[in-house]
Amino acid sequence: MINKLDYGKWAVTLALKKDRKAVRVSVKPEVVEAMFFSKFMSERKRGIPPAEVNPELILEGFKKTISRPDEEILEVSKIFTYNFPPAPKPSFNVVRCEICGEMVAENKMRIREGKKVCLPCSGY
Repeated sequence: MINKLDYGKWAVTLALKKDRKAVRVSVKPEVVEAMFFSKFMSERKRGIPPAEVNPELILEGFKKTISRPDEEILEVSKIFTYNFPPAPKPSFNVVRCEICGEMVAENKMRIREGKKVCLPCSGY
């Protein structure tokens, strides 16, 4: 099972449910900083779509990264015990979103300005 938590981080925790053992792998901060201050990203920040950026700029960054040893790029934690959060109970109740009118599982509803709304309409 893969559970994506969109925290905006450059990391992943890999866990085995059976053993409750995990390891966290993250891209080292200096590597991320180098990527975001690259010529490629300068072009992207100017609004140039990735497919239209000079391929040499892409290749330049790729070569710099791929040629480095893993330990210069990645931070790998020691194995640790991972406490999985309890699985949400399934909902067999549905409610109509008071904004878009679509039916939504009740346990996914949010309250926005006093209305029962789906996640997209909640702005969450």
